[in-house]
Amino acid sequence: MSREYDILTGLLAINDSITTGEKITFTFDFSAPELMLLKEKYALEKFVDAENDFQTIQNVLAFISQHITHGNDANEGVPRNALGFLAHAFDTSAHVLNCKEQSITLTECFLALGISAYPIWEFPCSPYDMDNHVVVQVYSDFLKKWIMVDPTYNLYLKNQQDEYLDVFQIRKALANQEMLFLNTSAHYNGNSCDSKEGLQEILTYYAKNLFYLCCYPQIGYGTFQDAVAQYYLVPVGMDLHLFYEKTYVHRIQYAQKHPEYHSFLPYFQEQKDQTAKKSFRYTSPENFSFGFIKK
Repeated sequence: MSREYDILTGLLAINDSITTGEKITFTFDFSAPELMLLKEKYALEKFVDAENDFQTIQNVLAFISQHITHGNDANEGVPRNALGFLAHAFDTSAHVLNCKEQSITLTECFLALGISAYPIWEFPCSPYDMDNHVVVQVYSDFLKKWIMVDPTYNLYLKNQQDEYLDVFQIRKALANQEMLFLNTSAHYNGNSCDSKEGLQEILTYYAKNLFYLCCYPQIGYGTFQDAVAQYYLVPVGMDLHLFYEKTYVHRIQYAQKHPEYHSFLPYFQEQKDQTAKKSFRYTSPENFSFGFIKK
């Protein structure tokens, strides 16, 4: 691996202890009529393997990754749900979805098939890094565990014991520089990631963005909005108020220097002002991934 990988995994290693937080319960609402419409419109039932829901998970993941082009556009004005995102970007490279939009779409496709899943936000340690990532945690009855799937790369990871991993297991494995393996079908916008270089690039990217995590435990169609309760999993001693204060000061300064970002200035200023008033809610690793399935 690279020097960058060593630095980023080292940061995870020395920040391995996670702050104690609230015990939370993830709830999953499969009843929204839009989920039935989603299932019918995109013929999701054809991806179901009645004997092995992990195969179903792989099929739906591949469907989203194959038909949606990834990009960094924010897609303002597009309805913030799977039907809206798919109507905007399905089978056209003229419109792209970012990782958050892809992950919301994939999550709601899983819900449409009765599979428990939730998007999870991954963040770097630097408040000056304007990039983060979003993936999906999905529960497989066949595997009897949560696993992480990433629609940006049509990807999931396993360790040397051939165990498929959830997001926190991946964070722990990276902190310990354990060997990880991606599925051979992993790709980015049709370009294969199944190479030594592809694996190194992806693991380095995950190491950068797995410093702290965020999720919304109330899961349903169209529920992933900023107003919904958020829970954070952060290293012991991390001050999120200070982090976001510095984040938005940096983004304001950046936008002031780059005319193409001027339209974001009011939003950045609003977020900076709200940071001081915000009450961050925390949870611990064992509450983040396991045992909270409600159907």
